[in-house]
Amino acid sequence: MIEEIISIDIGSTYTKGARFRILENRLEIVRRASTPTTVENLETGFGQVYSALTGMPYQSSGSSNEPQKYKVRFSSSAKGGLRMAAVGIVPDLTLQIARLAAWSAGARVVADSSYKLRKEVLERMLEKAPDIILFTGGTDGGNEDTVLWNARILAYSEFKGTILYAGNQAIRSDVCSILEGKRVVTAPNVMPRVGDIQIEETRQKIQEIFLDTIVAGKGLSHVQEFCQTEPVPTPAAVFDLVEALGQYQEGWDRFCVIDLGGATTDFYSCGEPFLGGEGIVLKGLREPRVKRTVEGDLGLRISAVSLFETAKPFLEQIVNGPLDVLFGYVSRVASDPGWLPSTVQEQGFDQILALAASVLAAVRHGGMLEETYTPAGRIYLQSGKDLRPSTILVGSGGYLSQFNLGVELRSLLQKVSLSGVGGYKQEGRGNRIHLLPEKALYYRDSSYLFPLLGNVVKEYPRQAVLTAVENLVPETTS
Repeated sequence: MIEEIISIDIGSTYTKGARFRILENRLEIVRRASTPTTVENLETGFGQVYSALTGMPYQSSGSSNEPQKYKVRFSSSAKGGLRMAAVGIVPDLTLQIARLAAWSAGARVVADSSYKLRKEVLERMLEKAPDIILFTGGTDGGNEDTVLWNARILAYSEFKGTILYAGNQAIRSDVCSILEGKRVVTAPNVMPRVGDIQIEETRQKIQEIFLDTIVAGKGLSHVQEFCQTEPVPTPAAVFDLVEALGQYQEGWDRFCVIDLGGATTDFYSCGEPFLGGEGIVLKGLREPRVKRTVEGDLGLRISAVSLFETAKPFLEQIVNGPLDVLFGYVSRVASDPGWLPSTVQEQGFDQILALAASVLAAVRHGGMLEETYTPAGRIYLQSGKDLRPSTILVGSGGYLSQFNLGVELRSLLQKVSLSGVGGYKQEGRGNRIHLLPEKALYYRDSSYLFPLLGNVVKEYPRQAVLTAVENLVPETTS
């Protein structure tokens, strides 16, 4: 019998899936299916997609189904994904590492704090309703006072979620004692020594917590039982695919992926973060080769109003005329996320919003060069990751999968790299350069396969990678 595998992604808006035939060097698409996500009971939409893919009824107990004819893997970003707050000490060190761990695991950082945590700061963090507080700080054997202070503030808080401690291991038992009564999970220090970044085990712990917070409700525990496997957070599935593309696909050593959704925009990059050069000095941490960031205020529907407000200086440069009409459209789609454009003007508005979200996400993900002077002369300080050498840029997600924005997006990235998101030279900005892709070829994930292939890429890395690349549509194709 030819082996087949089913992959289903339960998104915040749509539940989608594919049935693949497993061949020696690729995954052949046998059937595709999708349905609006059934928010009140996520299992219902999953079952509808499963039945459409197999022609068999879905029964959550699994007892009445045929012996597993197909392997089934699934991911979920429903409930808006995993919400995380990050507590660290020094913003350029432990706090930034905490963010990297959260992003790579599929979590969305909704709040953060550095140095000594204050009650009023914590209250504002808890208003964002995080599922996890990632608590870091201090190298092993290093700073103790601030970490213990922060532990005491957390201990007296009303936070009911999970506190994941991944800080100074020399005082781990003290921290756990202070936090007795809270739900505490521990992981090795994300930075045991200055400059030594170790986030993989923290990333795994975050995904385990994901199972408890996301899967436990709305029917997903039944789905997990049916599939006989644990789910993956959708952003983590895409991260795994991006990582595999950089490892297995020739010519994909430097590339970026933009996953534009209704609520968030995720940006992924693969490539060396610091290339150096004459007069260029790295400031802060050397970022990872594979990186993900998520922008919770940049989305085409649920986050459309915040996107409009954030991108206003940028929009003023690319929209002819006042922004009032555009804002009217933004207000409409934010209140009705299922709205589809019905006129040419509305289609144009969606394109403008998609470009704004993509550019801003790239700016936040990428690094920057800042000109400065020392006694030895002029140098450039690089902070963050250098995306300029990226040769490939992939557009994924609902909108970017459907429409070709390669020419427009590349032009805007080149303009913004020197001029900022306002699109014009600002006073004091002439000596700052955003490190954005310069000449990347643009492709569309036209079948929106990236999350589905991400679900199976660890089992079938070479097949999933080749299938992802073969199904991309280059910008020259109409």
